[in-house]
Amino acid sequence: MDKEGIMKTVLMGLIVLLLLAGCGTPDPDVPEMNEFMKAVNSPKELTAAIAKFSTGDIVPAALTHCKLGHQKILHTEERDGSIFYTVEATVEKCDKSESAVGTIRVFDLGWKNGKIVDFNWHGPKSGQVEY
Repeated sequence: MDKEGIMKTVLMGLIVLLLLAGCGTPDPDVPEMNEFMKAVNSPKELTAAIAKFSTGDIVPAALTHCKLGHQKILHTEERDGSIFYTVEATVEKCDKSESAVGTIRVFDLGWKNGKIVDFNWHGPKSGQVEY
């Protein structure tokens, strides 16, 4: 391959990398979701965020039983007038269950008018609940 061919190949590779980097997790459309995602790292802050944004007992207390981290939004979609976010977070510490540490929790949050109106567990990725 000549010098020009090598340069074109390198340039195409860089373009592909830039496109892939731009295809990451979307930023939440719901401003309150930003605040909720920041609170996930602390059980105390998460409890406060749930109290602030949840309508009733929609979000189970079990979500705050462990310290979560490495949270990210996997998917966003609109359903029935609500915006749903599929969230993944890793259990970093858990006084209720040492075996939960390192597992990945997946759940959906449905938002409407700045409030959490729906919650669905997908459970741990392993399929086992440790506590």
